[in-house]
Amino acid sequence: MAKQDKPDIEETEPIAERLDATFQAEAPGSDVTAEQLAADDDDPTSWLQYNKGYKQRGYSPAARITPENADELTSEFTLTLGGAQQTPIVVPSGEGEDPVMYVPEGQNVTALNARTGDVYWTHKHELVYEPNIVRNQRGLTVWQDKIIYTASDLRLIALNRYTGEELWRTHAVSERQKELMEPSTERLTNSGAPLVYDGVILKGQSGEGGNWSAFMAFDAETGEKLWDYNVIPPEYWIDETWRFGDGAPWTTPSVDPQSGTVFFTTGNPSPQINGVVRPGPNKHSDSLVAVDIETGEEKWTHQFTAHDWWDYDAYLSHVFDMEIDGETRRVVGAKDKTGWTYVVDAETGRLLRRSEPHGQQGAQLPMFALPPASEEEAKEQAPTAMGATDWHPSGYSPETGLYYVDSNDDFWAPYYNPDWEFRPDSLDHSVGGTKAFPIPSEYAERATRVSAIDPDSGEVVWTQSYEAAPFQFAGGNTPTGGNVVFSGASTGTFRVMNAETGEILHEREWNSMRTAPITWDVPSENKQYVAATGGSSEGTVLEVFSVEAEMTEETETPAETETATEEPTEAATETDAATDTATATDAEETTSTEGPGFGAAAGAAGVAGAAAAAKKRSDSDDESDEE
Repeated sequence: MAKQDKPDIEETEPIAERLDATFQAEAPGSDVTAEQLAADDDDPTSWLQYNKGYKQRGYSPAARITPENADELTSEFTLTLGGAQQTPIVVPSGEGEDPVMYVPEGQNVTALNARTGDVYWTHKHELVYEPNIVRNQRGLTVWQDKIIYTASDLRLIALNRYTGEELWRTHAVSERQKELMEPSTERLTNSGAPLVYDGVILKGQSGEGGNWSAFMAFDAETGEKLWDYNVIPPEYWIDETWRFGDGAPWTTPSVDPQSGTVFFTTGNPSPQINGVVRPGPNKHSDSLVAVDIETGEEKWTHQFTAHDWWDYDAYLSHVFDMEIDGETRRVVGAKDKTGWTYVVDAETGRLLRRSEPHGQQGAQLPMFALPPASEEEAKEQAPTAMGATDWHPSGYSPETGLYYVDSNDDFWAPYYNPDWEFRPDSLDHSVGGTKAFPIPSEYAERATRVSAIDPDSGEVVWTQSYEAAPFQFAGGNTPTGGNVVFSGASTGTFRVMNAETGEILHEREWNSMRTAPITWDVPSENKQYVAATGGSSEGTVLEVFSVEAEMTEETETPAETETATEEPTEAATETDAATDTATATDAEETTSTEGPGFGAAAGAAGVAGAAAAAKKRSDSDDESDEE
């Protein structure tokens, strides 16, 4: 079958509805091997998994786009898609063949020519049931001849990557969920992209419906479940509160191939804004969890915010090497809604570093002040339940040694319902109070920006602001070997920035953007491509840009992997004491559930000073940006 003509870029009908048939042409290429997936971190021509590679660093060594030519970025093609917040992947093809892009579109998947936009096929999935919680399908992955993704009804699906034909599907729930969850698994859904490691699919679930969540492993060839890990352990929760505990592992995990460990983060406990009905630390919520890939056995856990009243989910996990006390060690970087980023020892779970705040912490009420029991007593508080940072993919560059994070200042006035009680027959168990936000604030102004953080010292090295508005965010960030960072914001701006300084190299008014751009190099064309997805009034837009440039002798050298960061710089900030305190945490403390050591109470003491320091730094950075 001949390939279809290039789609009209003015057409606004979603691809899944526009095609007369799901199959237009067979996609080119060959099966993707375990070796190719392992090399994805260091391959400038591919983007095979969500946030690129096992280690999920969101970094590409593609180096053709540089600070010197970033303003030459030109559009190749534009398509309007179904769904929202999706991140494509790109699989290189053989010599003389164009790379293939795979894009999730709500419950569907489309394969297209990554250079021209020609559509090969679209697979349409009809939901078995409508989940109580609506979530976006943010990504997918590839293994051999398969594209693998999860739909909102928790069907894990494998498609033939050449034709879009469905090969197998399975209902991705744990055995305990099948046996005990009432009224049904409609309490659960999916939003995060799965990750494949050595033929094993690793994925979690999204929750907030009065449930408990699970993380699972499946055989990529057959879809057979290998093991499941139920996030909420009943023995560590009071009475029956574990039944609505939530703690969903809803973002994509990362893997350390050296130790065979998968790292995933978890979300808030339920109900969100009411901790009265779930006493104790609510173990494994808002945590980083390390599990053995082969057996599913827990290695360690580290909880960032215990007994959470504020919906302060933990997000993402990035594996890299860092020099600690003169020794190179494997570490895991993570972030959460509080406005801190963290560095945790990959072997023990010990907290090694906590950064300066990169977002507003506290207003009329300190960040960790408990919400009042009535609307009349509600006061301004920051961050909101949307967080000083959200799920948007972050990037770590081994070139600069910096971590690039979305940062947002906003305010809310939460309060809880003292009469709330758990009802097993109800699907509405997510809040237990009211999330009144965003609200105007007299304490500080709203801000939306990108922050570059040194994970070694914890210093916020630079920030770059976007226009700020209610419910608006900086999106994901993608650093590259060309010393640039691709970024966007939901206010409708797409940028290329200098990775070392934050200088804006290229900027255009675009679409509302919350995902991270992806990028890949095509040596035969002397081109580096960038793909971004964003929302518009007509749907979700996919646009592919490129820069054509000859590689110089300097840029032909690929980035060294696992480069340790430079010696820490002494940063005289008002949060050094908090950072130093965090380094004293030992491995035993990461799994303790005794005493108040919840992290929340410990952090509250320094909130006022930290918030003032964050505001002062933000003000001076904004002035510097304007200059």
